[in-house]
Amino acid sequence: MNDLIQSAWAWLNSPTADRYWQSALILVSGIFITRWITRAAGALVERHRGANSAMITRRLLTYGLYSLVVLSVLQHLGFKLSVLLGAAGVLTVAVGFAAQTSASNLIAGLFLMAERPFLVGDVVEVDTVLGDVISIDLLSVKLRTF
Repeated sequence: MNDLIQSAWAWLNSPTADRYWQSALILVSGIFITRWITRAAGALVERHRGANSAMITRRLLTYGLYSLVVLSVLQHLGFKLSVLLGAAGVLTVAVGFAAQTSASNLIAGLFLMAERPFLVGDVVEVDTVLGDVISIDLLSVKLRTF
């Protein structure tokens, strides 16, 4: 039992354990900083551009900042990011070809957000369908029909 405690204590004081503790600290602080930045930016955008723009801003910031945190932790643990980023590039090209329709819808959603031809709560008519706009996302506009 004494040997187990001594070996555990030796490992906790080793450079490997320090690297794990530092990585955990980077991860936890990254999560808190990401949440703080996301909330602050979302509130600012909501004040000036509305709830839907704030939601999209929060999502984009959350995904982007969490990606940076994960990459920072992996790099701190000694992973070679060049190989990981190269594989991600190849995967992005493959997914891009498969998701061309969704990408065009995403771009159309960005134009809707920027130009704001209608807002949540407006009544719109599409072909023969009349409805109340209940949400505007990047990929869709949801209507409640009458």
